[in-house]
Amino acid sequence: MAKDRKAGDRQLAATIGALRKPTLAVWAAGLLVRRRPKEADSLAQLGEALRAAHRTLDAE
Repeated sequence: MAKDRKAGDRQLAATIGALRKPTLAVWAAGLLVRRRPKEADSLAQLGEALRAAHRTLDAE
């Protein structure tokens, strides 16, 4: 944001500054994806497997 102000784009800096902050869950998910992408991919696959099991009522 400060970079935008220094570049003279105060309107863009104000717009960025007014954005809502992410929830803790979204922040943690983003951190996981950036720092441990393999684990994040595994977690996403697990989530899809759980959703599929729920849809088909497959307890395995």
